[in-house]
Amino acid sequence: MKIIACGDSFTSGDEVIDDLLYSDFPGYTKLSYDNCEVRYKWHLATKGPRSRRYATIIPREQLLSYPAQLSQILRCDVANLGNGGASQIQIGDSLIRGIVAEQKAGTKMSELIVTINFTSPNRFMVPIYHKWASIILGHIIPAIHNKEYQAYERLYTLNTTEIMLYEAHAMAILQSVSYLRSLNIKYVLVDSVFGDDIMKFVDGDDSSDLLRGCWKQILEGNEILSMKKVAEDRDIQDVWCPGNHFSKYVHYEFAKALADRLTKL
Repeated sequence: MKIIACGDSFTSGDEVIDDLLYSDFPGYTKLSYDNCEVRYKWHLATKGPRSRRYATIIPREQLLSYPAQLSQILRCDVANLGNGGASQIQIGDSLIRGIVAEQKAGTKMSELIVTINFTSPNRFMVPIYHKWASIILGHIIPAIHNKEYQAYERLYTLNTTEIMLYEAHAMAILQSVSYLRSLNIKYVLVDSVFGDDIMKFVDGDDSSDLLRGCWKQILEGNEILSMKKVAEDRDIQDVWCPGNHFSKYVHYEFAKALADRLTKL
């Protein structure tokens, strides 16, 4: 068995080793909004130095991420394709590339299991500095975007409605799910923190037949496994990192919950 984990920063393990990297680490919290202004300020202060060390930081983070923990629990190989800030289209692209690579390597599709960590609907791919990057419309930390990103954000904000964001997001997930189904590859849908708000919008008055239809097909025979819910159910105290990602303790407990789900597929 081999596992391919696709997703954004929650899959890649963003922030899980910040307590080891920085002597002034402000600590974890149980609630994401506890002393959030101070914690965000600290997070932004480390963003520059952190970005210059990404090449060495990311491999270390991935060692404590839930895909790596899952690999140890199930004693199988895992490919962590998580990418911080990824849009749903980018996640779907990495999924297809990962499957194709396994096919070329001669891996049997029946031996693969894929986890898809869906991201926020307000993420778009745009060309910046001669490469594709994700922008996050209405980010909770506006300063996280430089001037080039902010210009794109203004453009999309003027020309994109909320329902368009949710429909494009749902269609991207459905594309990934349909692709896996066509190859008879087992998979699990993983939510980090976005699921509740997405489902509220899908069921709300501002939804559409297209949006509801996509999610009906996505959820057909599948139940979403939520990182946030696992943290709550297991009463984890050190849940949130300063930049609002999950701690290594959540990754470990979530890996155990995910292992239980996978053994039942």
